Amino acid sequence: MNRQGWRRFALAAEAAAWLLGAWLALRLVPFRHVAGALRPRVGHPVPKGPERQKVIGQVCRTVRAVARRSPIPMVCFPRAIAAQRMLARRGVAATLPFGVGRNENGDLHAHVWVVVDRRTVLGNPTTGYTVVTTFDNASIKE
Repeated sequence: MNRQGWRRFALAAEAAAWLLGAWLALRLVPFRHVAGALRPRVGHPVPKGPERQKVIGQVCRTVRAVARRSPIPMVCFPRAIAAQRMLARRGVAATLPFGVGRNENGDLHAHVWVVVDRRTVLGNPTTGYTVVTTFDNASIKE
């Protein structure tokens, strides 16, 4: 395997670890502790421009791909946590809006997505969600 292949493998392994960790935390740890951990520190910033967009795209594509292949259903919240953590390690601050809405039957449901620089990068938020809270590290200077 060449160097590029190893980098992709490492990124996928990191995504798998964060997805599983988030999935377990959401099931086993009281939510107030999980919520407190959703404000990760941001590492050294990625340069602005094309390199930053490339990093954001790679992380989000990898999280989606690994989550789709997971034997455990990885819904929006573990995906968002994994992406936020991976982006933070790369110096990109991300916000996780937590919204609620009603489906066609009138049942209440929730959704979490990832926003970077006021742009949704993971977890397409359809209309009809009211943001209840946000978990972010965007206030940390990049």
